[in-house]
Amino acid sequence: MTKPAVSLLIPAYNAESWLSDLLTDAVNQTLPFSEILVYDDASGDETGPVARSFGARVFRGDQNRGAAFARNRLIASTDATWLHFHDADDRLSPNFNERMLYECENLNMCVICAAQNVDARTTKELGYEEWTAVNSCSDPVRFFLRHQCAMVVGLYPRHWLQKIGGFREDIRGSEDYDFHVRLAQTGITFRAIPDALSTIRRFGGKSFTETRSHLYLRDSLRVLSDYVDTFPSAYYPELGFVLIDLAWRLFAAGDKTNARVGIRLARRVGREFLSSDSAFLRCISECIGVEAAFHLRAFKTRLHKVA
Repeated sequence: MTKPAVSLLIPAYNAESWLSDLLTDAVNQTLPFSEILVYDDASGDETGPVARSFGARVFRGDQNRGAAFARNRLIASTDATWLHFHDADDRLSPNFNERMLYECENLNMCVICAAQNVDARTTKELGYEEWTAVNSCSDPVRFFLRHQCAMVVGLYPRHWLQKIGGFREDIRGSEDYDFHVRLAQTGITFRAIPDALSTIRRFGGKSFTETRSHLYLRDSLRVLSDYVDTFPSAYYPELGFVLIDLAWRLFAAGDKTNARVGIRLARRVGREFLSSDSAFLRCISECIGVEAAFHLRAFKTRLHKVA
């Protein structure tokens, strides 16, 4: 039988220092990728030449447009049956492609592996993430509303990505989250395996999510606001849970204006209490409001830091 074509798609921006590690992993797969495509998002370093030195096909943008734009250009540039997206600074297990394809029964499913988090500077292991709970979830939309899934762990059939129009380009934060929610809405099947075939390298506050957290959180709020306006009421419990959590993160980041927007949206879907292990904080939020509970939680957090 002919091996299915799998394209490795890599959005890259100023990735010269790390890209060679990933591409070494890619060209040493036990089952090779059919092609490696790199979108150089107007880098100011040698990202493009490094990619070409490994035999990758490189596309270069004339201005930095972000990962969603880059991924959509890469989708349009391949006719492979299966697609895998990987961030330029992360790593791949040598049997990633072989193991993931083994799980693919048909073209109406996505396969998701687990991921190991490591400190990029020390290589210390920071934790393990896996999404196998989706296997027993009757509605994957509910699962992905509550669980952020990294792009570096998935193998996706290209024609399903075309059905949803790829990634949302008007945001730079939460586009991965939105992608999986919209994909789940199509009715595609998800299979998650516990094998940690991807490694996510953490750079100690240097990622987009960390350096521009205010933009990431606001984009997340935009996405959830759209869901509140368009999703059936059956999904209100999940939306309310996520909105309260996002409102807290906005509040903790000092953006009280958008935190209040998140609280109001949560109220629209019937959520008027805090998600917390503390029964006291939950009671406060129900009695005198979520924002008041946020102030108490922030005060409690400051006390812990002082102690």
